[in-house]
Amino acid sequence: MRFCYFVLLILIFSCGNNHNSDQIISEESDYFEKIESNDIKLGIPKQGDWLFHNKEKGQTFEQYKNSKFTKIDKNKFIIYLKPIGNFTN
Repeated sequence: MRFCYFVLLILIFSCGNNHNSDQIISEESDYFEKIESNDIKLGIPKQGDWLFHNKEKGQTFEQYKNSKFTKIDKNKFIIYLKPIGNFTN
């Protein structure tokens, strides 16, 4: 019975208003508005571009979010990066 009271108290105190989340959403919105000018439509693909050799229809962000992209799980949790070309400090 004590456990039930404990769980009930935890639920009651965890349901308070969190104004901090509103501030975070506002800050993210401001950030995306500031970088919106970086969104430019891609031009016609040129020789050597991926899309020049691989015809793709493209997708919206909503389509991407709804797609079955690879998700992290216990067997898939590492991203391997392979440098290509010459790099300087």
